[in-house]
Amino acid sequence: MPDNSNERTKPNGSRNGGLNYSLHAFPNIAKQACEAKACKAIGWSIDGKSYTRLRVCLDRMQATSLSIYSPRLKEGVSLSMIPMFKWCDEAGAALTKYQVRIAPELVTLFGEIHYTRVEWSQRRALPVGVATWLHTYYASHAHPFPVKIGTLKFGAGIETERKADVRAGIERALIKLVEVGFLQSWEIVGELVHVKRKN
Repeated sequence: MPDNSNERTKPNGSRNGGLNYSLHAFPNIAKQACEAKACKAIGWSIDGKSYTRLRVCLDRMQATSLSIYSPRLKEGVSLSMIPMFKWCDEAGAALTKYQVRIAPELVTLFGEIHYTRVEWSQRRALPVGVATWLHTYYASHAHPFPVKIGTLKFGAGIETERKADVRAGIERALIKLVEVGFLQSWEIVGELVHVKRKN
């Protein structure tokens, strides 16, 4: 996943329906992927309903623009993550492998060391919401520094304003991160959340 510690990203338009990709992009190369393997990799059932859902998600990723300002590159860009994907032939028959073209600009923005690797098995074991957001956030920090509860609340999109509920929600998420083997330990001291990742 992209490392947004140095870049500010803002997705526009529709969400991708829960379909996330690790980024390993190469310019001007159309990647091929079997729809059954793609669905299996993200934990979906292998059936027609999931194949349709996969195409809908790819449609949304193609139609949705991603606006990014990169201090590292000193420029802002807006682009479609998937300029093109092909799922059927000229006769309308479904292809055994989809062809997906990734925007070459993503290589410059997120190639080499400018992305974060996320342990997919851990992520799939987490409840979607605060836990998955914290998993992504802390994955981009080898040695996480203490962060204010309010900062995590804002980043994770926690809407409740009751401080006790915010703290309890973050605590539940941190417990899950320990259970899946991502965190070694955590503690909240005052308004600061301290965590230690497993090596």
